[in-house]
Amino acid sequence: MRAKLGALLLMLLALPATAAAQQPQARDLGVPAGVTWQHARTDLILPPAVDGLTRTGISDLGGEELDVVASYENRDEGVVATVYLYATGVPDVPLWFDRALATMMARPDYGLAG
Repeated sequence: MRAKLGALLLMLLALPATAAAQQPQARDLGVPAGVTWQHARTDLILPPAVDGLTRTGISDLGGEELDVVASYENRDEGVVATVYLYATGVPDVPLWFDRALATMMARPDYGLAG
């Protein structure tokens, strides 16, 4: 029983390193800070500010805007929010979690790297 538990813990510890190694490189979409942006495929509108949070960037983790990440923050209050728009293609919750985790790990200000 202890051997199985030890093996399971080793696998869990190895997962974050594997996920971090496979992170896609984000491509900045170059949307000016004060401009509202609309996603062409879904018509989702990302305004420059939402309830005191200012949009700090919009990027694409691919080349066809199927994995779009928008960042909002309020530096005075230390609040950040990330809007992640992606096409699932596969109804698989672990896959969705992996995409969300990859996005969080890519944020250097979260202190999660490594």
